[in-house]
Amino acid sequence: MSAASGSIAAELDCRQDFPILARRVGGKQIAYLDSAATSHRPNVVVDAIADFYRGHNANPAPALHSLARESHQLYEDSRGSIAEFINAYAADEIVFTRGTTEAINLVASAWGGANLRPGDEVLLTVAEHTSNLLPWRLVARQTRAVVRYANVDEAGRIDVEDFRNKLSKRTRHAIPEVRLLGPKVREGRVPVFSFVVEGHEVSDIQRSLDERGVAIRAGDLAALPLLRHFGVEKALRASCHVYSSREDVDRLDEGLREIVLGGSSGMG
Repeated sequence: MSAASGSIAAELDCRQDFPILARRVGGKQIAYLDSAATSHRPNVVVDAIADFYRGHNANPAPALHSLARESHQLYEDSRGSIAEFINAYAADEIVFTRGTTEAINLVASAWGGANLRPGDEVLLTVAEHTSNLLPWRLVARQTRAVVRYANVDEAGRIDVEDFRNKLSKRTRHAIPEVRLLGPKVREGRVPVFSFVVEGHEVSDIQRSLDERGVAIRAGDLAALPLLRHFGVEKALRASCHVYSSREDVDRLDEGLREIVLGGSSGMG
């Protein structure tokens, strides 16, 4: 590693900003690799939330009592900061929700309910998360629209040709987001890795890793159609965040080697 790359790595080492990462599980500092499901909050966020509840908590309103005005201003200041960060056209484009699942449900129920008509088509992919499947199925049932699915290739990427072929004059909403499972190249890869271990139950692997202080997800990952595309019903998933370290991934690798090879430290 060069001095420059080492310096960058040091600058990006923000684990100390996330207090929960100091937890020890199985006698070891936790290697948290389940950030796609739940990401952790840094101290600055924890402190800001605590400060709000300690000193400003009220139903936000610009024309009521002092606490209401303060909380309203804090909300609007946050809205403006987020709009600037993502380069939104205006701050009033920012709508706060409790998470991605609620946001998708709002789009499906509000936009879909108002715009879909009988015979219209909603084009998704077989790689969608369940949170992006059920809302569209529900609104399609209510409006008598049709949900169609574009396939993915062997690596889990969208089959662009199939997607184009399924676009039609009836298509009213297309969501081409894909959650990659199979690519083996770095280019364009997101730090989420789903896998199975031949001859081992995913729940056994997950439990054994947990005993070693390594936290990953196991099960159908709320993406059963995609898993079935790869010929499995369940899988393991390791997902990283800004606070994840090379050591975390190395511990996952070491844990898998120990479990599969019965303690061997090398796989050749």
